[in-house]
Amino acid sequence: MGAQPVCPKPAPEVVAALCARFGDEARLAVLKMLAAKAESNVDIESPKPAQSASAVPSSPVVEGKDAAPKSPAAAVTTPTSMSPLPPGPSAPPQPTGPVADPAFTDSEIKTLSEPVPFAAWGPLHERALAYMRWRRDSAVASDASLAPSPEAAADMRLWRFVVAKNFDCPGAAEMYIGMLRWRRDAGMDKFRGEVLEANSGFFIDGAALLQTVLPCERDRKVMAAQPRMFTLEVEGGHQLLRDRSGNVVYIECPGTLDYPAILAIGDADYAAAACFSQELQMLVLDELSRRTGRLVLMLRVMDMSGINMFGFGKSRAEKDGEKLAKEATRPFADAYPTTTYKNFLINLPAANAAGPIVKAFVPARSAKKMVLLGGKFHEELHKEVDPSNLPQKLGGVLDDGIQWRKKK
Repeated sequence: MGAQPVCPKPAPEVVAALCARFGDEARLAVLKMLAAKAESNVDIESPKPAQSASAVPSSPVVEGKDAAPKSPAAAVTTPTSMSPLPPGPSAPPQPTGPVADPAFTDSEIKTLSEPVPFAAWGPLHERALAYMRWRRDSAVASDASLAPSPEAAADMRLWRFVVAKNFDCPGAAEMYIGMLRWRRDAGMDKFRGEVLEANSGFFIDGAALLQTVLPCERDRKVMAAQPRMFTLEVEGGHQLLRDRSGNVVYIECPGTLDYPAILAIGDADYAAAACFSQELQMLVLDELSRRTGRLVLMLRVMDMSGINMFGFGKSRAEKDGEKLAKEATRPFADAYPTTTYKNFLINLPAANAAGPIVKAFVPARSAKKMVLLGGKFHEELHKEVDPSNLPQKLGGVLDDGIQWRKKK
């Protein structure tokens, strides 16, 4: 691998003061500003971090009664002097120069593979994260347009990439930087802003309910064509469906997708709705992880009833709509890794015979999380999810909605 870019070195006292008060987000803002100024050779005397719509700490913390109130909408300002600052969130140690590849042994990887609360993260975790932070900061220093949102910069998000690459940190860093490029090119910060604005009670005020999952007509049209659920509409908002371990439950019935309707919606609107939905789900997982002090994942239930696995008899509109949907969502697997706890594929025709075939078409890390079942799925599914968080079609008590509608 070629020489790694090195972060610029602003005045240590400036970085120390900013990190002490505002955490790692402030440091990233300083680096972004330095990179932007470097080309014009402008002297830097009093750097100011960019304003942010959110303030998620780089190191995940557990909320409690003594936790400082969140104020993601607050503007971040730079102190005019280096006088003592009010107490603020503590930032993790920051690398001041190139950080070596941790190159974990098999024994160390086995230890790191065990899911533990953030509070139990130790020196091995810090070795991986120190490398990831340095690679992230170096990328931002080289190209200010890659500056991540606070959530995308946080340790818990970095860790998802490390896990996805089986603790190959250089590979994880390349994957992460690729995500930053994709977010910039796809304008994902715009969708992040839409999510936070539509659900400020949940993300800013710490409410238990989301305010909305379908804020505009674009999203409602896609939901009608591609119904799925991970919330229950209740008085006051949308309650997240959770499994017995606290992971989010997501339910979809691919056999009822209306691909001609997706085609009619069009590339731009479908892609925008898909990006909004994916960003919402990721930010929900980040927020729940921050609240609970552990990495929260998603348990997906895919009812395979009526699915045409081999494409026989599909119309041109169905094929084109399916292609549109796949192309629009293709980047998500690499941009949002390590979000899945388990994938339940139920009502799978000839599950025992189809299992090896299905698993052959997915990455190894995904295949390990797949549970392939036929019509007798209830016992296994209910071990993971209480019926109170499942629709009646899955042996639960909730309304089925439109997911199991008859295809036209």
